[in-house]
Amino acid sequence: MKLWQGVVLGVVYLAVGYPIARELSVPGDVRSVLFVSVLTLALAAVLLAVSPPAGRRAAFRVRRPLLGWCLAMVVGLRLMAELSTLLTYTFAYNGASTERMQGSMPLLMLAVIVLGPLDEELIFRGGIAQGLCARISWKAGIAVSAVLFMGAHSWVQWPQTLFTGLLLGYLCWYTGSIGYGILIHIAYNGSCFVPISGYSLLMQNAAAGTGVLLLAVAGGLALALWGLRGFTRTADRLAAEAQGLA
Repeated sequence: MKLWQGVVLGVVYLAVGYPIARELSVPGDVRSVLFVSVLTLALAAVLLAVSPPAGRRAAFRVRRPLLGWCLAMVVGLRLMAELSTLLTYTFAYNGASTERMQGSMPLLMLAVIVLGPLDEELIFRGGIAQGLCARISWKAGIAVSAVLFMGAHSWVQWPQTLFTGLLLGYLCWYTGSIGYGILIHIAYNGSCFVPISGYSLLMQNAAAGTGVLLLAVAGGLALALWGLRGFTRTADRLAAEAQGLA
């Protein structure tokens, strides 16, 4: 995708879509999130339809030998999410407006686990990161897209979303595909519905709980970076094997 396409999708997803939903009398609960997500995906489908078929296939290509390393990165990111738990506890964060997250659990899971990751990967990696990397240095392009991705989330999530944006942006730049980012993003968001959190440890003993959560965050960072290293080495091996067969 091109940079302008990512910007257009981002404007619809983050700004324009919700006023349109209100004008159409869509309830302000999770159904408005679904409406905006589907609207964004529909627009993305139109934009992708006019792109070359080979480009569309490459943009979503996933190779099976790399999926194990993706799983390692998912687990690492999930452990790093305990930093948000720690920030929520430390600053008594009550959360932003939760009206959009109210509604039936199946609809909420559809919005958070499936549609949200698809939209965000198309916007921040498929459009913005790839578009910027084609115009400026790849490091700056990935960094800018990661900061924008971070800004689309609540402040207690900023550390993990910044790292996630950098990680997924790098995977997109390295492989030319947003497929890996989509899978990692979906798996991570799905894991957030598993009732595992260190918040209870903090409630029982703040000092001990803080230590445990910081160890989990450090371990998650190490695991995510290990997964990234294994991913790139495996991708390089597969590319060398492909060249040898050519």
